[in-house]
Amino acid sequence: MRTIARVLGGGPADLLGLGLVAAIVFCVVPIGYVVAALTYRNGSVVGVVLVLVMVALIAAATAPVHVLPSAALVLYAVLPQQLIGYGYFGLTPALLVILVWSVRRWVAMPVVRPEPIDRWWLGARFAAVLLVLWTVYLMRTRPPIVSGGGPSAREWVISLAVGGLLVLYVRVSAREADLLVRTLAVATIAAAVFAVVEVVIQQNPIYLPLYDAVGRGLHLDGGLHRASVGFGHPLYAGTFFAVSFAVFFVRWIDDVPRSLIPLIAAVAGAASTVSRSALAVAAVIAAVVTVVRLPQLRRTRSPKLMRLLALAPLAVVAVAMSGLIDARTSTGEAARSSEVRGDNVTEAIVLARSSGWVGSGPTTADPLTIASSGGAYPMENSLLQLLVSLGVPGLVLFLTTLALVVVSAVRSGAHAGAAAAVAFIAVTAGYNGLETLLPLHSLLGLVVLLCLAGASQSATTDVPSTPAPALTAPRTSNGPS
Repeated sequence: MRTIARVLGGGPADLLGLGLVAAIVFCVVPIGYVVAALTYRNGSVVGVVLVLVMVALIAAATAPVHVLPSAALVLYAVLPQQLIGYGYFGLTPALLVILVWSVRRWVAMPVVRPEPIDRWWLGARFAAVLLVLWTVYLMRTRPPIVSGGGPSAREWVISLAVGGLLVLYVRVSAREADLLVRTLAVATIAAAVFAVVEVVIQQNPIYLPLYDAVGRGLHLDGGLHRASVGFGHPLYAGTFFAVSFAVFFVRWIDDVPRSLIPLIAAVAGAASTVSRSALAVAAVIAAVVTVVRLPQLRRTRSPKLMRLLALAPLAVVAVAMSGLIDARTSTGEAARSSEVRGDNVTEAIVLARSSGWVGSGPTTADPLTIASSGGAYPMENSLLQLLVSLGVPGLVLFLTTLALVVVSAVRSGAHAGAAAAVAFIAVTAGYNGLETLLPLHSLLGLVVLLCLAGASQSATTDVPSTPAPALTAPRTSNGPS
């Protein structure tokens, strides 16, 4: 226990809640196989979802409150929607843990008036509330006219409110955020190892049999196996690795210890998914962060700039020589995917105009796109999904909320969180995720948590006297690092 805690950089007490979640992880496969055997190919996983939700609820209610965000991250990484469906009322186990964490943090808030909140953070709260109210209004006034078989409008609104709104109303402690980053490091390394093994053996030995058994098999065209790990799809895995890359690249640039190995793991994981959008976003994030940090690197005479100039071409060559990108690009599925994404823009404008630009209602983008295209394709762009479903007001409110969160993070020095938020929205713009994949809302909430950790004034019982080094920008020095 102490050895693992030393790797994570914390004390043994920090591992209590994660230990409870680990017990869930070890139960996933046997419980999944048992339920799958009892409900052979009928898609019913009520039993496994009920067990997991109950265990997650018990763990969230009894574990130390500061470990719950990390527990939610673990649950997000090992319980894909492909396996458990849409949870109960849109609450997946990870979202349920975030909900319980929010409630417990509210209860633990001091009675005295806290310090003033950053105005950008207040603006994000206001925009998020307006977004949820607008979504509820559309749900009540514009019920879906086409059945899509995805999450219901009610499930989607509850999921978005818990994942994207509640976190804004919690004063995140530096202890929570720091443990979350360290847990993300371990999860990234473990997921990358799994992804590389997938590519080597050309199959997912744990999750694919479970998907097939519950009637939600994962079938990708093109003859190239792309790692999906425990996220349900290569694109979802690519999103996780891109977010991890953003966090740990900023940490590595800022000389935060134990950042290089998870950074390398994130690159390897993203390459194993062969997600072109994830790799492109990672490259852009690296370039932008390097340019922004260039004066600091020169002032401190850090050797990192020269290492970047040497390692970046080597990384590109390594990915190219692996043959994965070429194999992916040469497939017919890749060509169709690029063509569909181009057609989606025109399709989204037509559908948004047909609703008067106010939206056709939550969760309607994919069904309407499939119907209008004759069943050829869904709306493979999360932002265009929101444009169709929530209209211009909903899309503007969503982007405004995230923009204000990022500004608050940058102003408070939580640059790793800001980079993660940019990576999240950039990658999800490449596929139909935000309206289709409910667990993605839990990742969004955790990214927002990292953004707000630098500006948040935490409860007196749960806050160290200094900000978390994993999140805030370092002080400059006069010598080399």
